[in-house]
Amino acid sequence: MVVEVMAAAVVAAEAMAVAVAITTGTRAESSSPTMEADIYCVPVDDRWLVFAPLHSLAALVNDSGVRALRGALGGDDRSVYNTPLSVIAEAAAQATPPASREGPARPPFLGLILTRGCNLDCAYCDFDPGDAGRAMGPDLVAEAVAGWVEWVTGAGDERLDLHFFGGEPFTQPDLIEIAVHRARHLAAARGLTVRVEATTNGLFGEPMLDFVRDHFDSLVLSLDGRQAEHDRHRHRRDGAGSFTRVWRTAEALADSNVELCLRCCVSDANVDRMAAMADWFCRSLRPRAWCSSR
Repeated sequence: MVVEVMAAAVVAAEAMAVAVAITTGTRAESSSPTMEADIYCVPVDDRWLVFAPLHSLAALVNDSGVRALRGALGGDDRSVYNTPLSVIAEAAAQATPPASREGPARPPFLGLILTRGCNLDCAYCDFDPGDAGRAMGPDLVAEAVAGWVEWVTGAGDERLDLHFFGGEPFTQPDLIEIAVHRARHLAAARGLTVRVEATTNGLFGEPMLDFVRDHFDSLVLSLDGRQAEHDRHRHRRDGAGSFTRVWRTAEALADSNVELCLRCCVSDANVDRMAAMADWFCRSLRPRAWCSSR
């Protein structure tokens, strides 16, 4: 098992936690959505979400914080460097925007959103439970995989990457099996290798767990910490917690050849315990490698 720590989420949450304490000033102009080419300022009620996606940083600030950042980025005000917002100003000052891509498109993988439905009712998610019965048709799944095999072959690549997203993709086990088996069958005929990955809440039973062990290379599993932290926001539609089932999935995959990435949503329930949670993850699941992503 490989544990990947999504450090960007932790950095953003820590910046947000301290920046929200800045509470003086008056409402800034709502007609200015951006501050720089890659730093966005979005109104959220009576404050602003300052988001720097190329730097993996975010902060929720008031009007005076926005004005201080604008002044710092314009070069005429350095007062922001004495505040928690200095981390955003410093990153912006040092960063170089990525160059524009040229030539034909080269998508890295085929991502199938099999459904927008989900079998959880997480407090911070807005997926409509009414979508639970709506899913991609099996014919479209098969055609998409076949088209992707043709594209990979024509591009001269040697590996076919297939990712599943949702909603919760494993609420559609038949579609997953169709896609995986068709991909491996067509890839074998073309001499291609296949890598299969999914992003999931881990709330599936033993038959699908066996299928994942046999046919998947990587799984991104949402796990917000120990039971108290996890079940506070990630509960079933009947209100019951989901931790017990999800942790059983994590333990099973930790003892398999599947690369397991634990993705934790940072909130007020766990932001002050991130280091302890990472230590617990590693002690409990015994990873063979540790990756940090910013």
